[in-house]
Amino acid sequence: MWTAYTFMALAVVGLMAILGLLSPIVALLVVWISQTFLQLTLLPIIMVGQNVLGRKVAQGLRLGKQPLLATHSA
Repeated sequence: MWTAYTFMALAVVGLMAILGLLSPIVALLVVWISQTFLQLTLLPIIMVGQNVLGRKVAQGLRLGKQPLLATHSA
């Protein structure tokens, strides 16, 4: 939940910078954080998480278990 609050704060600060309430350097920092930093750090984390989940499902299939998603959707 803390990430949602962080992204909301980042969006509010960016809006204030765009409206001219904050200095233009703040707008540039918000753009850099949202476009470069978040994409370059969070995308690999998401990909690793998907790989881990995929291995768990494959391991479960080898052991004769149903995949977790099939269990929840039934």
